[in-house]
Amino acid sequence: MVSSGSDRGEDFGNTGWNDDALLSHYFPLPDLWDPSFNLGVPVDFNLANVPLFWIADSREIGLGWTVSERLLWLFPLFVLLPLSPYVLAMRLTKSPWASSAAGLVFSLNTWTVGLIERGHIPSLVAYALIPLVSWPA
Repeated sequence: MVSSGSDRGEDFGNTGWNDDALLSHYFPLPDLWDPSFNLGVPVDFNLANVPLFWIADSREIGLGWTVSERLLWLFPLFVLLPLSPYVLAMRLTKSPWASSAAGLVFSLNTWTVGLIERGHIPSLVAYALIPLVSWPA
């Protein structure tokens, strides 16, 4: 069930993990230890999101979380996911129909849809780059 606001990146409601105070904590460089939970926890799991935090909180840009997340992860994913296997298949088969089928199968398989539903977007961006890495082979 899709909740209201999910189209604006508010899937989990106001949990506070992406509010302005937390985003300013990650700029210019994040701490590797968060003392706010029990005796403290390492925050290395967020290191992949540091560029996202920088753009979201940058004083010059200041786009906010939802816009910067879409610019860095979602839009590149939705462009690369069907396009990169299409380009590789076009190189290998020279057939637009086979290339289109490869792009559809690559981008709409159940594993990809499941990861999109769970929010594993950075993993899917890496997955979308695999055919481009295979290009020189």
